[in-house]
Amino acid sequence: MSGSPFSIHVTSTKGLCNKCNIFLQEEHTGEIVFYLKGADIVMSGIVQYNDWLEEECGNMAREGLRTLVVAKKILTEEQYMDFEVRVLYTHYYKLVYCK
Repeated sequence: MSGSPFSIHVTSTKGLCNKCNIFLQEEHTGEIVFYLKGADIVMSGIVQYNDWLEEECGNMAREGLRTLVVAKKILTEEQYMDFEVRVLYTHYYKLVYCK
């Protein structure tokens, strides 16, 4: 991203599965980038399988280090809007049916 990115959506699911979602949109091009951060155990089931990820996280764990994985994906406007609709629907459902 060449210009100044700005956040368009941030969510945290700490209570559910210890993940954090961040969407950034590049100011000049409009490119939307999705970042997902989480524990290696959680993220290894989400991202495409990679020997390197498992090996490096294992090496760091043996040294007593905690690990986090960050994934990145460029989204189309349609993909982002689909996410927004799902989030709004989930919030509406909780408000109406989970009192």
